[in-house]
Amino acid sequence: MLRRRTLSLRRLLTSYASDRKPNRRCLTPVRTNPMRFVYHNRRDGELPTGGAVGTVPARPAFKQGLWCRPFAQHRLVRDLSGGGWCMDQQQRVVALKRVPILATLSQPDLEHVVKACNWQHYDAGEEILSYRAPSAEVFFLAAGKVRVIIYSAEGKAVLFTDLKAGATFGEIAAIDRAPRSAGAEAIEPCTVAFLTASRFEAILLKHPEVAYATLRHLGAEVRRLTERVLEFSTLVVQNRIQAELLRLAADLGQRDGQALLSPAPSLSDIANRVSTHREAVSRELSRLGSVGLLRRERGDLRITDIARLAMLVREAKGD
Repeated sequence: MLRRRTLSLRRLLTSYASDRKPNRRCLTPVRTNPMRFVYHNRRDGELPTGGAVGTVPARPAFKQGLWCRPFAQHRLVRDLSGGGWCMDQQQRVVALKRVPILATLSQPDLEHVVKACNWQHYDAGEEILSYRAPSAEVFFLAAGKVRVIIYSAEGKAVLFTDLKAGATFGEIAAIDRAPRSAGAEAIEPCTVAFLTASRFEAILLKHPEVAYATLRHLGAEVRRLTERVLEFSTLVVQNRIQAELLRLAADLGQRDGQALLSPAPSLSDIANRVSTHREAVSRELSRLGSVGLLRRERGDLRITDIARLAMLVREAKGD
């Protein structure tokens, strides 16, 4: 019986592997325990048997052409018009209310923006934007995390920043209509809303407070990037790593003069942020740990003295 099942599975996988069309269907095993799943057909956007929610049979099975996702706690629903997963109407409004450049809009205006947006879900590791791509939409991160990154021709990753829910990205291309200045990919499953450049421009012209908030947002980005250019030009690798740890701590907030990076950033991530290699990061983290500034806590990294670390960076910059 086991041999027959193995052979059947092998034939099924071989048949799937031979399908090399761009929009080929996905093949995902269904879990053995009965639970609620939401189904999505990636090829044609149709729902099976007329419903978004179903019960999986108790025996193992494969659904060809369908991939299955556990029914999320905040109750994601199927967006047939946009081809992706999205929140319900009220959750969308709440999500966009957290976006700083849209926070001043009235409830009716915000609901209008929600309806004007397209909504899309991305799995972890999926590319959202490609560097130098000609697209011109502006994106609002409703849920999840996104990494802004550029890959060189040799495949080296240059990591700019990680964005959390409420962030805006892609606005530069939406304003100047030039190719994308950076790429973006999902760090974890995320939901984004995006507006075409023309709709975004219409909102800026109609709502001066949104235009002013966008200017403040862009000004903050210029300051942040200017600071990083200065660090790359004047600091040695050890001090750049220290400065990056301070930035990560600032994003998470501190408590009692400490900050917990959970989960701890990988050596590669830190190296890609400060343009160095993993070995240099490993040596500096070990050194900071030996002087009592860092402490490993299972999969986390605790900065035990933010003030002292900040003093090291200020001294290196000559402040």
